[in-house]
Amino acid sequence: MYGPIDREQERHQRVLGTQSVTPAHSSAGLLAARVPLRGDDPRLWGDVTLPHESVELLCDICRAHGAEPYFRAHRPSLTAAEKDSIVAPARVQKTVTIELGGRFVLCTAIGDAVLSRALLRDLAERLGLARAAAKKLHVNPPKLDPLACLEMAPGMVSPFLRPGRETAIRAVVLTDGSVADGRAERGLVAVSLSLRWSLLLDAARFPAILRDYARQAYPQVQWIDLRGHGEAGPGGD
Repeated sequence: MYGPIDREQERHQRVLGTQSVTPAHSSAGLLAARVPLRGDDPRLWGDVTLPHESVELLCDICRAHGAEPYFRAHRPSLTAAEKDSIVAPARVQKTVTIELGGRFVLCTAIGDAVLSRALLRDLAERLGLARAAAKKLHVNPPKLDPLACLEMAPGMVSPFLRPGRETAIRAVVLTDGSVADGRAERGLVAVSLSLRWSLLLDAARFPAILRDYARQAYPQVQWIDLRGHGEAGPGGD
């Protein structure tokens, strides 16, 4: 059984009513058909960049949190700014790869990740590095190939790595995001699956969903929540 859509999602679904949106348990290739989702369904995954195991686990975790995910078809977007305008009023989840003290880290947020100097010093300490390591930050390090390391197309970065796969990523960090209205906990967040598909999730539940995904998919990778410099640590809340 699939959980009900909560009021916030329902309100945004009315706003998005003229656009192509389909429940995640329906075939994305046939928007009107209520066909149970299969992870190997070529009508959906032939266009999805993320591994289908990642999307299946993500959907399962969403439902466990009472947040029914929705697939959203849209015109191709090549930049995050373009995706922002396409999926509005939902906000785009954005992720950037950084190298800090020789360690690769994924920093993600609803909106652009806020990487202040104070946050980077805090992050260095959480990684067991000297605070001075924050001065040698590399954003989008060229030595990390997103296709080889993340199994994603060039230009696409996501913390939803294939479950159980070895990775060079040492930590996934959730930060505050620079959202226009300042209310990251409201409405829907759009998780990119490919240039033409996004998954719409309840923004209020997104941090817990991402945390649980990290715990289940790659427990060897450190999970750090630095929103407002909150509590963090391996497996921490």
